[in-house]
Amino acid sequence: MEVTNHNPSTYASLIDPKEGTNLKFIPMKEVNGRKGAKIKKADVDYWENAILCGVMGSNPPFVVIDGFVHCIWKSMEIDKVIMVRKGVFLVRFTNMHYKLTSLSKLGSMFGMPIKTNRVTKEKIALQYARMLIEMKINEPFLDHIDFINDWDVVVRQDVKYEWQPIKCAHY
Repeated sequence: MEVTNHNPSTYASLIDPKEGTNLKFIPMKEVNGRKGAKIKKADVDYWENAILCGVMGSNPPFVVIDGFVHCIWKSMEIDKVIMVRKGVFLVRFTNMHYKLTSLSKLGSMFGMPIKTNRVTKEKIALQYARMLIEMKINEPFLDHIDFINDWDVVVRQDVKYEWQPIKCAHY
């Protein structure tokens, strides 16, 4: 007799446990009469020890810029050099705090944040952060979220989903 496992795997269980950074649920606070997140400067201090460098009038290969940056800042520990776009490079130094509290806060607005992907963990892509969040299927999928920053300014952030389940109104 053949025994089969009828327990379906979750998407989260299929992801490499070493990939990304684990996130945690952070309860929301009241923001302008609605539940929302309060993002403090300390939550996103990752960029304190990073600079953007622009190369004017030419587009040298990445290896040339990487070597140049390491040469001129040889007395400083450089964590990573990243090409943002043609002629623009981000230089990140190592003496920084590693925090993803802001992503936990924002992810908690949708449900239970589980983890980021490797690219978000290593802060390679500057355009967006990707998170895996356990959400209730019967609740709406938000197209934007509002949060308040340290200066009490409400910031609206658009949200894009890599995948959404198809909901059947019949069942």
